[in-house]
Amino acid sequence: SHAPYPITPYMFVNVHTYARSPTDLQWVDERSLKLITEILLDPSIRNLLIIGSYRSNEVHSDPKHQLTTAVSQWKSNGKTIHDIPLDDLTVTQTADLLASSLRLDAIKTAPLAKLLHDKTKGNVLYTMQALEGLRRRKVLTRNIHTL
Repeated sequence: SHAPYPITPYMFVNVHTYARSPTDLQWVDERSLKLITEILLDPSIRNLLIIGSYRSNEVHSDPKHQLTTAVSQWKSNGKTIHDIPLDDLTVTQTADLLASSLRLDAIKTAPLAKLLHDKTKGNVLYTMQALEGLRRRKVLTRNIHTL
């Protein structure tokens, strides 16, 4: 089986800055995590930003989780690691997201925001997937006259 994050050290030749955003790191396989570790700890690679996401309830509940172990290793090798916990969206935040995306007042998006929030319980991923589904089916479109 191949690593789901096809990154090789050769990708960093003549690159000034490189960013990668692997998601669902709670399910990362051992080979991919080893590759990420090798890249992070390689002193010849500079200006690297990795923004990874994971479900904290699946990682923090197990102190021996391989991601927890890897993060400890990265920190002990002097790497700066920042945890930015994301809470579920409130109805107001969902309305603000819709208002920003559709360029409307939050008051106008409130009914859809309430419906979305009820359906997704404020989960950001589910909210974005629901919005993408509405967009794909052309149920939700931006009015070019409001731009």
